[in-house]
Formats: sequence, C-alpha cells, structure tokens
Amino acid sequence: MADFARHAVALGGTVSAEHGLGKRKRHLLEIQYSLADIEKMRQVKRHLDPNWLLSPGTLFDGGAVFSL
Repeated sequence: MADFARHAVALGGTVSAEHGLGKRKRHLLEIQYSLADIEKMRQVKRHLDPNWLLSPGTLFDGGAVFSL
C-alpha cells in the first residue's frame, strides 16, 4: 500500500481519496506531507477540538500522527 501511495504522489496524486485516510492508511500521510505540514494539521485539530473528542485515534492520537 505504501509503494502504491508513493507512486500516486509521484504522479501528482494523493494518498487518499474521497473517504480520507482513516485508521488503516493514516501512516501514509507522511508520504504526501512534510512533518511541518502535519504539525500545522495538528494545530488546526487542537484549535477546533481542544479536548480531542472528535474521531479519537482516527488520524492523530493526542497530537501525534500514527506511523506503522
């Protein structure tokens, strides 16, 4: 799956489609975005959901991106 995601990004595509990344593909986020970009995403999450109540563990776990 990671090889396919890398190829898709190399062709100008993304690692996810209309249904997003979810729990199974969250590690692919680092293929498409820099760590600085991912931190910006965490900042938005912290601002909009300071108690981390929405979709817990789907993409971020208490501020940390999941990697496999």
